[in-house]
Amino acid sequence: MRVAQPITLEPAMRNRLTRYSQALSISPKLRVRSRIVLLASEGQTNKEISSELDIDQVQVGRWRKRFAEQGLPGITKDKTRPGRIKSVGRAKESEIIHKTLHEQPVGSTHWSRSTMAKEAGVSESTVGRIWARNRIEASSAPDL
Repeated sequence: MRVAQPITLEPAMRNRLTRYSQALSISPKLRVRSRIVLLASEGQTNKEISSELDIDQVQVGRWRKRFAEQGLPGITKDKTRPGRIKSVGRAKESEIIHKTLHEQPVGSTHWSRSTMAKEAGVSESTVGRIWARNRIEASSAPDL
């Protein structure tokens, strides 16, 4: 059975978290996270906190653990996420379309996604998206 990390707060930190949990000018996420930490410092279990705040028990455990490990910075900032996949520039897309329609790969009659991806230096998925956007089929024979 896993045991939640105990949280002990200094009076100054308790006051700060209390202000955060009540302030309307603070993000709603930080208000909830502050409440999680305050309730944890009172000895409540993750299950009890989860029930009281009507949020997932895993979420309670996550923020409790981050506060225990990192202090206030652990709950004030979300973890970074990878974000959007970089798009291929217009020049590269034009090159792929031109090669697909007007050139032939060595030793073959038409381009496959994998051979075009290797030739152009991009992923097979990128080639597939470019072809789909431009209504090009993989078996399209070049106009030679």
